[in-house]
Amino acid sequence: MATPTTATPSGSPNSASLPFDTVLRGYERRQVDEYVAKAKDEVSKLKEELAKEETKSKTYDIAKLKAQIARMQIVSQFDGEVRPGSAEAIPLPDASVDAVFAAQAFHWFATDEAVAEIARVLKPGGKLICCVPFLQPLHGYPHHYYNMTGEGLRALFERRLHIDRHIVPRSTLPLFSLTWFVQSWARVLRGDVREQFLSLRMSDLLRQPEELQDERWVTELSDEANFELASATMLFAHKEA
Repeated sequence: MATPTTATPSGSPNSASLPFDTVLRGYERRQVDEYVAKAKDEVSKLKEELAKEETKSKTYDIAKLKAQIARMQIVSQFDGEVRPGSAEAIPLPDASVDAVFAAQAFHWFATDEAVAEIARVLKPGGKLICCVPFLQPLHGYPHHYYNMTGEGLRALFERRLHIDRHIVPRSTLPLFSLTWFVQSWARVLRGDVREQFLSLRMSDLLRQPEELQDERWVTELSDEANFELASATMLFAHKEA
């Protein structure tokens, strides 16, 4: 079996604020040990918070805390070997690993160079499991560079690997994008504007966007929230003389 090289916890709207780059960038083992220790502490704190929330019967908060605990428990059990490197220069010999696993992290390094490196280090018959966001708001630590269509993901890999299956997992069904957008939108609104947003019916959102652009729950979104949830962003630039 291949020696694990790094752990890569993925970003999400509810991720605990731990220094993910410590692991993602493959720093010294001592730093990874510190990260794992912090994850263990985080599990304890989250369990205490969960016990408090369960007495309030807030279903959403309880589900969110249980998800955080599950993530931190996985990290707290990490005991692999960590090597300095990058996705574009994996510090392993050719045909040396049985599997490559990128869970909601590939959008940090979704390049042809990274795909070529993954193909290089896989043994003949080696497996790839790769999950990448599509319709997800801005998220992740420390940055979020790419979302990708299913067609884009296939196009990157099918030139070098045989595609066995391509699915939408239960944990990334369209429902998750829908609730993520709504929850993030509601989170940044305040007072009566928030109440107006929460009282909307689904049928209200079947109207054309142009009919809703002047609603306060649209116009009072912050610039930060607009960038997080934008349908698209537009860049202006010039070439210096």
